[in-house]
Amino acid sequence: SQTTRRVKYGLNLIIGILAAIAIAVVANWIAYRNYMRFDLTATRQYSLSEQTTQFLRNLEKDYHIVTLFSDFRSVHERVRDLVDEYGRYSNRLDIEHIDLNVGTVRHEQFFKEVLNRFQQDLQPANDVVDRGRNALQRTRSGISGLSVPLKSIAENPGMPPSELKQLIKRIPAVFAQADAQLEEIDRKVGIDLSQLLPDLGSARSSIENVLRQLNDNIFAIAIAEFRKAADASDIPTGIKNHLLKIAQSLNALADQNKPILDQLQDLESTTKYENVRSDLLSTESIAVLGPKQIRVIPIAQMFREPDPEQVRRTGQPELRFLGEERLTGTLLSMGMDQPPLIVFVITGAQPAIGPGGTFEVVAQRLRNANFQVEQWNPSGQFSQFGQPLPPSPPPAPKVGQKAIWVVTPFPSSDPRNPMAMNNDGKQQVADLVKRRLENDDAAMFMLTIDPLFSFGTPNPVVELLKNDWGISPQLDRIVMQEVRGANRQSSGTPQIMVDQWPANSPITAAMGGMPAIFIGANPLDLDHSNQNVQHHPLVQLSGRRLWAESDLQVLQSPDQAQFDKADSQPSFLIGALAEKQNQRLLVINDGMWATNRITNYGIFGPETAELMGAAFPGNSELFVNSIYWLAGLDQLIAASARSQDIRRIKNNLKHTELIAYRWLLLGGLPIAIVMTGLGVWFTRRQ
Repeated sequence: SQTTRRVKYGLNLIIGILAAIAIAVVANWIAYRNYMRFDLTATRQYSLSEQTTQFLRNLEKDYHIVTLFSDFRSVHERVRDLVDEYGRYSNRLDIEHIDLNVGTVRHEQFFKEVLNRFQQDLQPANDVVDRGRNALQRTRSGISGLSVPLKSIAENPGMPPSELKQLIKRIPAVFAQADAQLEEIDRKVGIDLSQLLPDLGSARSSIENVLRQLNDNIFAIAIAEFRKAADASDIPTGIKNHLLKIAQSLNALADQNKPILDQLQDLESTTKYENVRSDLLSTESIAVLGPKQIRVIPIAQMFREPDPEQVRRTGQPELRFLGEERLTGTLLSMGMDQPPLIVFVITGAQPAIGPGGTFEVVAQRLRNANFQVEQWNPSGQFSQFGQPLPPSPPPAPKVGQKAIWVVTPFPSSDPRNPMAMNNDGKQQVADLVKRRLENDDAAMFMLTIDPLFSFGTPNPVVELLKNDWGISPQLDRIVMQEVRGANRQSSGTPQIMVDQWPANSPITAAMGGMPAIFIGANPLDLDHSNQNVQHHPLVQLSGRRLWAESDLQVLQSPDQAQFDKADSQPSFLIGALAEKQNQRLLVINDGMWATNRITNYGIFGPETAELMGAAFPGNSELFVNSIYWLAGLDQLIAASARSQDIRRIKNNLKHTELIAYRWLLLGGLPIAIVMTGLGVWFTRRQ
């Protein structure tokens, strides 16, 4: 009947809906518990990079990550999602979120937990501050007991009118002000020490400043004047004796304060605690508690500020979140006993790092990983007036600290003045690197063309690489490639793209399909006769109609260069790494490949990589991965968060494979659709 059909179909519909809901819930629960999720965003903003996931899976210590936010905005949601994502990849991470607007017991407990972690380091400071507060009380009692004798001396008829008498009259008022000041300081110190995270730095400086001010500005002046009055002939002997007793009392107070002042001044620094306290109280942040350390990452450091003019031209940038790089770098540094020291060695007037630094972009990535980054010039720096300053000694790594010496390109020598090379610091650099390599440090050399090389002029750096490591840079030749312009005219270019990397190299294994560019590169040769040195190719320039140009003047007008078949090869090796016992070394014959000009070149032009993604991400990835390898941190080499700006094919595709995929998309899909339609048509006909 109609009623029966309604009931039957209605029940089927209800059962189908309930079944669909149940299946969806169960499927999502299983996917969540087993981490079966798919991030389809173009920039993988909801996924962790391979570098981070590989690092998290290999964590050997437990960490407690706490977010501390006072409200909940989109930026906080982004950060919380990131932290939760870390927790899903490792059971070594304990994730917690604390709302600062709610005065919860857990909030107070967390601050007490932080304080307990520093308790042993802060104990000397607590003891000295307590002794300082006792000194405040002792000083207050001492000066209050001197006010009555001073008033009686000033009112004594035998005291002649003089500047001394006026001074004695003013001192009780000064002591009263000092007493009030000491009382206020003691009250302030009590407030500083009663906080959940005591402000020991403020308490220490307050006590030191007030005691030093009393000793130097009040006690010292009064003592000097009273002793001077004791030698005056117009002052009665009785008054002189009273003044000398008061001077002795003030001198005793000053002497009692001097040991406390010395202890406050010589107190071991509590900078680590003060920095953690300041970041936790002054800004919204993420706290990472490890077995031995506590690090705080302010939210502001997880987002890069876009340039207003670039935003106006290109629109609101999507790629401005640096949270993963900061958080992974923090965990990485906390897991190391001593973060590596990276020293950029420069020999010209242009700095390598800092404001105006040529390599500041890659240097900042190393700082984000909490590496110690410095620079050194063996020839000395220049003053703001252009005057040469004496050279300073090279940075010294701490005990147990790995140092990597990054030798940046030397300024081009002048063939018209061969003696100019004596001032470029090559010998100092070669001697330093050789000495440091013998101490198991590592080195990276970025070499560029040298006009004097073809004249046989000795180059200490080249001789070091050739004689000790079997690497022979050819600094008198430039790798060029023939290209055709819009007018079908052929010309040469020193700019050569690389998107295929050695899959067996630990540095480039995670860079499959990632484009990089090299400008004005020089070939190098490897000598495998030394069995103690192991060589591995790193950067190979390949392509049609490549040649090594020996006329260096071609860089002035590369479009005039013509293909030279005699010096042509299918490929040229420009970068290699070498290992010898515990020593590691890397050479790349290109002076620009890691500079800001390349690494900060974005898809919208110069200096837009930070906003919209790098046009040549392979350059900065190659540099950072090379530093990891040189530091012995091979396990950290993987695709980083920076390389996820744009999805790329990981595996290297051959030319024939690209052609096959192209025809499959252009012809295979339409043919498949037509065949499917014909199949449906024939089926219906039957």
